[in-house]
Amino acid sequence: MKRNDLLKVEGFAEKKADNNLAAINESRNREINKLILALGIHGVGEVLANNLTHYYNDLDKFSNATISDLQKIEGICPNIARSIVDWFERPTNKKLLEKLKRVGVWPTVARLEDRQETLYNLYGKTFVITDLYLDIPGKGIRN
Repeated sequence: MKRNDLLKVEGFAEKKADNNLAAINESRNREINKLILALGIHGVGEVLANNLTHYYNDLDKFSNATISDLQKIEGICPNIARSIVDWFERPTNKKLLEKLKRVGVWPTVARLEDRQETLYNLYGKTFVITDLYLDIPGKGIRN
């Protein structure tokens, strides 16, 4: 969608059109685990979607996974493996993936070097975690 197309829509001024286009562009850069979760594959929740990104760094590899490949991953039983493979075999889902790829929504996992740099930024830092307890007469309120 182009800016001029949005400006033709009733209620869209320049700022609203720009904000919407920025949101669309930002959605193209979402993390792969978020997209895997959003696909709505039966049995794949947030934890498993995160775990899958350790084994599959892009949707091409994930969509070609076999049942036996998937069952090697902790947390994937035969039923979930079958559910994942079935999802990618459905023609309507294949079309959806083609559309996502065509419009540039095809996230990959950050390169290992990028992830290591992020962890390095935390190295040597000290974190203090406290539990705050407010003592209000007659009511012990934990926050």
